[in-house]
Amino acid sequence: MKKNILNTTAESLKKISSLEEVLEYKNDNIIYKFQESFEVSFELAEDLFDQTKKWLWLCAKVREDYKDKDVRPEIFIDTSMLMIDEMWHTFILFTFDYTKFCEKYFGCYLHHAPTTKGEKESIKKRVVEDKESLAKEVYVKNEIQYGIVYDLLGEDTLRKWYEVYPVKFTKPNINYIRKKI
Repeated sequence: MKKNILNTTAESLKKISSLEEVLEYKNDNIIYKFQESFEVSFELAEDLFDQTKKWLWLCAKVREDYKDKDVRPEIFIDTSMLMIDEMWHTFILFTFDYTKFCEKYFGCYLHHAPTTKGEKESIKKRVVEDKESLAKEVYVKNEIQYGIVYDLLGEDTLRKWYEVYPVKFTKPNINYIRKKI
């Protein structure tokens, strides 16, 4: 599970663009670069790029909606969303484009913060020491995230990310479509 990536270089965000505006952004170079790494059709890569833009918009939207509140829900990429994460990595490789995109649509740079070694070790320790408590915590975090995704992006996105992708993009499937260089 990847930790919250809502840290930004700016203390406060301008009003973010609408989801429709964000989804209008196109960049075929990112799609082609993704296809250099994965054996997928242009259409699938384009859809994954759209899902990645939705993910980034969701992160910025949650940040904006909770900026004046004491507690902000943790938004995270889990294993069901690994292909969105892969596309995000590809987008970040185009540093100039990614930076301009974030600044234009969100008013700040959205950082990618993968799970650290220390966080992974802490989770492994909790699995051994208090697996039931950890499972309940993960369940609650997932329920909160599912609710946010449903409310802000709709049922179709919720189903795609958490029902379709976990079956279509398992780790073995991702490794199978990853091109060997």
